[in-house]
Amino acid sequence: MNRASRAFRTLIGGSLCFMLAAASLPAQAIQLNSGRVLVGEVTDATSEGLTFRRLDNGGLLELGWNDLSTLSATRIKRLKGLLVESDEEITTQADVIVYAVEGGALDEVIGRILDRTDSHTVVKRRSGELRILSNTIRDVRKREVPALEIYTKEEFYELERARIAPGEDADRHVLLAEQMRKVGLYARALEHLHEAQRLGTSKQKNELPAMVARVEALAESSEERDLLARIRVMVNRQSFDVAAQLIEEYEQRFASGKLRADFEREKRYYTAEREKHLLARLNERWDQIVLQLAGEKARDDEASLSALRSYIEDGMAKDIFTRLGRIVDIEPEEAKALWARRTELRHVRSDVYSYGVGSWILGEDAILEGTKQGEAQAAEGATDRPIGEDREFERLQRKLKEIRRQSRQVAARRSGGREDTPDAWWRSAEREQRLSWVRAYFAEFGGQMEVTWAVADACANCQGAGYLEVLGDTGGPQKERCPACRGTRFTRTIRAR
Repeated sequence: MNRASRAFRTLIGGSLCFMLAAASLPAQAIQLNSGRVLVGEVTDATSEGLTFRRLDNGGLLELGWNDLSTLSATRIKRLKGLLVESDEEITTQADVIVYAVEGGALDEVIGRILDRTDSHTVVKRRSGELRILSNTIRDVRKREVPALEIYTKEEFYELERARIAPGEDADRHVLLAEQMRKVGLYARALEHLHEAQRLGTSKQKNELPAMVARVEALAESSEERDLLARIRVMVNRQSFDVAAQLIEEYEQRFASGKLRADFEREKRYYTAEREKHLLARLNERWDQIVLQLAGEKARDDEASLSALRSYIEDGMAKDIFTRLGRIVDIEPEEAKALWARRTELRHVRSDVYSYGVGSWILGEDAILEGTKQGEAQAAEGATDRPIGEDREFERLQRKLKEIRRQSRQVAARRSGGREDTPDAWWRSAEREQRLSWVRAYFAEFGGQMEVTWAVADACANCQGAGYLEVLGDTGGPQKERCPACRGTRFTRTIRAR
């Protein structure tokens, strides 16, 4: 045999040995981000990374999880018990018993009815059995609840073993082991995985060694893992106060825990879910609180409209967040901060608000702001004045309008006519008109909502003309300013979120 043939056989033999080693140690083959595959042994693994001893040269590598491909990192974390997976919580059907207590009030208990006679009903709960007088029971219904709310782990194991009845069926032993892993009963899980290996007939026979290694790793950090699992369960049940207590407990007990990275993930999940939950509740109550405060102001006959406008613009939001904070049980500052992030967190709802017949108080320009009519009017009045001159022109226009308004009020008072002021309208307005106006004004000028569209509808009284034709003293027709829209021609409706 020549040298080339011997070299070829050596190369092939080495490759075969490498492939056989990789095949015999599938859990110890790792793939780097570059795609390169290394075969060896993971000697240590933490939340930060792993120590890997290469099979080909015995070299020791310190690797971070980011150095590995996502699939490889996930597989090794799972094998080493460093991955807290979000298994669905195992539930069971329970009895919900509604019964009367002393004084006639109703209470309920959740458990499993073990016995029911004419005198007593016995209910099984995790904490023990409860006896209820049968004649006090008002309703019994079914509900899916977490199994461990009713049973201890060992009780649940006995029930599942009876239900699955593994016998000599290796796959049933694997199924029972998976159920026990999910509830944290690792010793029982290992017992049935070993039995499945002994029987040797499981369809998952090749995966059983990895399953055993995984459960053994889970058992090593079972207390830490159980605490993380409880945090996730409490968050999923929206029991955020309990979850916060468990997070604090983890910080105290496992400051240097193996699953620290997973703990940080659970904290982020807790924060995100809590924020979504709280914002959903703020959204539910927002309109109710706005309506309450608007109703209080609508009933106040002593307040001037100018004072009310100042309150809506500067103080109403503070009162809203104070009340929302009490309802949701958070500080007003947090309620305000969450509300400001509603678009980012995708918890946005909108509603329609109308100023109704009180639209004229805003003035014609404000009524038309953001509407098609307003855009058309702006286009017609466009000039080439510099921006600075435009602002000065607008300021003078507003001043002139205010002077004209005051002049009309003075003339009306001197002539004995009806006082035509915002305060006069407010005093004479119906409660529903006031309520609608306050809600609309807060939506647009309260600083907490965003107007998404606005519509100017023609005044129903003058059909958008701004005046009515009446019979004058000389018998001929003459124009009289519309008493509903005060010549502004339109009423304003907005949608805000």
